[in-house]
Amino acid sequence: WSSASPRGTLSVIGRPLIEWVIEELINVGVTNVAISANGYTHILSDGLKGLVLPEGVNLKFTRELTPRGPAGAIRDAYDFDKGGSVIVTEGGLFFSGGLAEMVREHEDSGAALTMAVSESSGDFLPVGIYILSYEAVELIPQTSYVDIKEQLIPLLLNSALSVRGNAFKGE
Repeated sequence: WSSASPRGTLSVIGRPLIEWVIEELINVGVTNVAISANGYTHILSDGLKGLVLPEGVNLKFTRELTPRGPAGAIRDAYDFDKGGSVIVTEGGLFFSGGLAEMVREHEDSGAALTMAVSESSGDFLPVGIYILSYEAVELIPQTSYVDIKEQLIPLLLNSALSVRGNAFKGE
């Protein structure tokens, strides 16, 4: 797969950063990719017009009219008819590998949310990759701003749903 030279997108090793992320997602079996970048969605959409994806992979762009936060954007883009888990990566994040193992561990654990973490001086810090179950997405309020770490994780814990960390093994 390949793309035209996009304008307005951050490039890493000659390819837009977002392409690397999409490739990692496709490598673990993701077939529906939704991108939400608030006021910048049109820049990414325009920049990725020439992107050729493997057959069966769909790419859609969502735009928030009112800021909904990271979790709110997930709920707005989620296809409740299809169900299933959703993998979330923060914008501007470059990673390689580790995602397949994280997906397996999430599925095996039955957690509502699995968060990639790295250890630093004895603390575990979020890396910016999350996997949410259908139940987790369903709990995200339909209106208002909702952050993953500040609002969604406490909401899940208060609802007695499992939240787990995954020592991310990728780079």
